[in-house]
Amino acid sequence: MPFDDEKKIKRLKEKEAKLVSRGNKAVDEGREKKADRILGRAARVENRIINLQERDVPLPPSNF
Repeated sequence: MPFDDEKKIKRLKEKEAKLVSRGNKAVDEGREKKADRILGRAARVENRIINLQERDVPLPPSNF
């Protein structure tokens, strides 16, 4: 099975959008600590998306 970055990027973008909407909802409810935690997770997912897009050669699948 070849490694497919496009599917992974699509899935991560959906996950990021879901986390951002949950974080914004928490901000509206006044739950700052929860909002910070969720939006921090969204930022880490966004960084993973950026790193995948900038990578020239896809990594081979691991054998573990």
